[in-house]
Amino acid sequence: MKFPEYPTVTCYTPKGFDATKLPNYNKRHHYKYDWSLHTLLLKHLRSSSKFDEPVSLSGKVLQELFGSVYYPMIIKSLMDGKVITRFNYRAGEHAFKYKINPHILKEGIQAKQIDKVTIRRKIHLFRDKDIQRNLKDAISKHEFQNLTFIDIDVEDAIKFINSKYKEGTPKHTHRILSVYEVSRMKDTQTAEGIIKMDWMFKVDRSGRWHTPIAHLAKDLRPFLKTIDGKRFVELDGACSQLTFCHKYLLEHVSGKVSNSNIIGEGGTPTESDNEYEPQWGLDGPKPMGRGSLPSYDVRIDLMWRNAIFNGNAYQLLMDGMQWKKSRDEFKEYFFKNLFFNKYRPKLTKMEEAFKHYFPHEFQRLRKTKKRIGNKELAVAVQRYESRFWHKWIGSSMREKFKLINYATIHDSILLPEENVNEVMVEVTRQAIRFFNPYDSDEPLIPTFRVKTFEAVSDRGTELNRPQK
Repeated sequence: MKFPEYPTVTCYTPKGFDATKLPNYNKRHHYKYDWSLHTLLLKHLRSSSKFDEPVSLSGKVLQELFGSVYYPMIIKSLMDGKVITRFNYRAGEHAFKYKINPHILKEGIQAKQIDKVTIRRKIHLFRDKDIQRNLKDAISKHEFQNLTFIDIDVEDAIKFINSKYKEGTPKHTHRILSVYEVSRMKDTQTAEGIIKMDWMFKVDRSGRWHTPIAHLAKDLRPFLKTIDGKRFVELDGACSQLTFCHKYLLEHVSGKVSNSNIIGEGGTPTESDNEYEPQWGLDGPKPMGRGSLPSYDVRIDLMWRNAIFNGNAYQLLMDGMQWKKSRDEFKEYFFKNLFFNKYRPKLTKMEEAFKHYFPHEFQRLRKTKKRIGNKELAVAVQRYESRFWHKWIGSSMREKFKLINYATIHDSILLPEENVNEVMVEVTRQAIRFFNPYDSDEPLIPTFRVKTFEAVSDRGTELNRPQK
């Protein structure tokens, strides 16, 4: 009987790591030490803080690969050897948090090959099982296939990284790791009914795709290309999370407010404004049905709504607060202190300012955070975002632009520059449908921008928005 062949599996470990020096080292488990660190490295790569903060690591995956008996022994050896640190378990979290100790990473990372047949088989089957679970429809399969048509200039990218970042630092490590991951996407194979791949692919519960492209640093995007050599540009939704959050809050708010409507003038909030709650059922929030007007009136802060759909909300707030630092630093401060921070009775300074200028959006945001929590709000907003880009736009790419290579990065899409204008028209058309589920004489139109990658920097240019 002929068994399927499984390609060699790549494993990343810190250069400063030597498994043979671990306490209670067992030669039989050598690859398990390496693969545990590899899994933790990729988890760090997917996190927003990269290698600066500890990350949650569920034992379920490693237990399935190593067995429930051996998994605790492997983790304990890595902890006793001062390779990783485990942080105390906290109530409400589903997994311990771990961090690779900085002294282990100071020399950078290295790629190793796992060539033992039984291990390769187990890893490939595990990956295929995860892939098949997430690629159940033709739209998702088409998008996944497009990822395998993307390549990167490895040599030039690594030269750039080495010239700009010190080896062993978090910024250097996660960039090197990302380049290696992207470079192997084109080598994906499908044989004997199994997808054989050697790169990161995860879909989280919000529907976001975590791929090497999604986590590639912005300054490395100029090195991306299609397998036939075409360069990419990025079609980006301005103030994306703010527009999706606005839609989510409106569709999950209930309450009667007089002298206003869903696209009407805002005003001074009354006592009743402070009482409206998200509409909840046994299975969570009940969204407003497509094609019908809500049966209640909701006040809108017109300045805020216009700012997020015109793409200048962050600049508006930065000007109002006389912000002196960078836009990226402001966005980090904004989300940590207003949109996705924990609900507390005492307001942050950012919350106080937002409440003063945009009282209606603030009340919807605050009531929702109090009811479902800041983490669930973030997941809910990202679920809207994922539905739009992966399902709505993914469907358009499959049906209308089947031969155009593309990749989605959470709130944007990469595609060849020669195709950006025609795709821009379709993305805008779909966005009008998505954000206006009922007829309106003045539909909300999000702003999309095209970022071109020149040398090692990107320059933003806004295309003309379609006329009403």
